[in-house]
Amino acid sequence: MRRLGPWGVAAAALLLGSACISSFAKDNPQLCDANKGQAVKDAVAGGLTPQAAADKVGTDLRCLSDDEAKQVRATYVAFTSSVTSAPAPTLASPAASPTTNAASTQQPTAAPTDAPATQTPATRAPTAAPTPSPTPFPSPSLAAGDAGWPPKSISPIQSNEAPITGRVVHANGTGAGHHCLILTSGPCAATTDANGSFTLKFASGFGAVPINIVVKGQYNSATGDGPVVGSQSITMSATGVSGLTITVP
Repeated sequence: MRRLGPWGVAAAALLLGSACISSFAKDNPQLCDANKGQAVKDAVAGGLTPQAAADKVGTDLRCLSDDEAKQVRATYVAFTSSVTSAPAPTLASPAASPTTNAASTQQPTAAPTDAPATQTPATRAPTAAPTPSPTPFPSPSLAAGDAGWPPKSISPIQSNEAPITGRVVHANGTGAGHHCLILTSGPCAATTDANGSFTLKFASGFGAVPINIVVKGQYNSATGDGPVVGSQSITMSATGVSGLTITVP
């Protein structure tokens, strides 16, 4: 049996180490920092899609080695399987606000007792007439069915990504404009246009992957959020998904 010399051992170790690094990572060492790769794995474990995790960390999925890509895919599939197996979210009736509850449970305030009959009317201060409040200027109204989310579009679709296109409509068939769209979890990925049409994207290098598209309705500027008004599960393919129709109230 032939033994490797010192230089042969070093060369074998170099080849073994490089097998764990993608060619893209070798050409882009600053973009493909090891800490960023771990951050992508952690973000996917927390519920983000692989592409959303890469965008958040500021790296590229091509930085991952084949083994790391398989690990990320397995983590995401496991997460989405647990999410899609749960019952679809239902819209709960709006709960009464704390202010309303407090007002309904508060005991009525006793009416003020009239002054003694011996008090003369002359000693009473005249009641000032209420000052009419100024008429507010009419605020611009949103179009019917417009949820008011600030418009947000996806970044250009890369060679390792595929599009998801469709339309969000109301039960009467009209477009649900400016609604928020989320891929399974995380921040708003994109919004519908005035006619309810949308375009999303997802990394296509992971094979068939189940995705849950969540739709949020009326935007609340105080919280920067809105209620979930609908959702639809799809299976992502390498060429993308088109022609989706998601119906909301």
